[in-house]
Parts: sequence; C-alpha cells; structure tokens
Amino acid sequence: MGFFVYYNFVRPHSSLHKRTPAAKAGVIIHGNDEWETIIGNASLAARTKEARP
Repeated sequence: MGFFVYYNFVRPHSSLHKRTPAAKAGVIIHGNDEWETIIGNASLAARTKEARP
C-alpha cells in the first residue's frame, strides 16, 4: 500500500510533465512534507469514519 501511495501521490512522472497522477487528477497536497500530510489526512479520515454511527 505504501508503494501505491508513493507512486500516485508523491512520485513525479515524466509522462505527466513531472506531475503526480494525483495532481493531474486535481488532488492537491499542501505542506512541505508530502508523506506527513498524506499520513495525517489518512489518520484524520480514519478517526472521522470511526466516530460515525
């Protein structure tokens, strides 16, 4: 799963003019550390999902 996240959200692709597939799809990751932002967002989403009835 880690490689999937790296490949689609962090790694720039030459065929996309040095953009990530996520950026091409309109997913913007704000922050200096992309990994930290992705992990923080996933953690927040998991906590939000757990809190729902």
